[in-house]
Amino acid sequence: MTLVDKNTINSNNDEIKSLDEVTNYSKQLIDVISNFITESKNHLTGEGYDSARKRLEFYLSALETQQRLSENVRNNYTIGNNLMINFMEEFDSLDDTDLDSIRSSLSWIKENIYALNERINSLLDEPDCAELLNTLRVKLREWEALLESYTTLSEKLVCLSGTDTSILNYLSDTNSDCNNFYTAVNEIQVAEIK
Repeated sequence: MTLVDKNTINSNNDEIKSLDEVTNYSKQLIDVISNFITESKNHLTGEGYDSARKRLEFYLSALETQQRLSENVRNNYTIGNNLMINFMEEFDSLDDTDLDSIRSSLSWIKENIYALNERINSLLDEPDCAELLNTLRVKLREWEALLESYTTLSEKLVCLSGTDTSILNYLSDTNSDCNNFYTAVNEIQVAEIK
């Protein structure tokens, strides 16, 4: 079962934009640490300060990775969400568990179109039926529009799971990068400076 809702996806895009704060915060920390490392070399010397700078370079590398990762996550997830929004087109939500019901409705709509066509054809040679024919033709156009909409919906629902899987595969590298970074950060141990 696959269910997608356009409003939820748009909300996710808004939430993902908050990763800009992580990116900017990382950049600020990178600048501060880089400046400290560079400027302190002439004013703070000795093994302890060298060791502290070396440790800061380690954290600097982690922050640079965090910055790149937050940018990648924001970009890739926004692209993934927008791919799904584009796939959905005019539909606000799609749920492939509705497919059987939609197919049943399609059959019923086709039967009604067939019956309307039969009725119109039977009245073509009848005198004084122009008004009724016009009314039936208007109804026929309405049913044909409904058929087009339900056909499109049915096609979307058939492809929904595959599209969802394809987008998820697109994002799998980003997920792996996040998990790897999370593991690496959790394994950081603060060394005692002596």
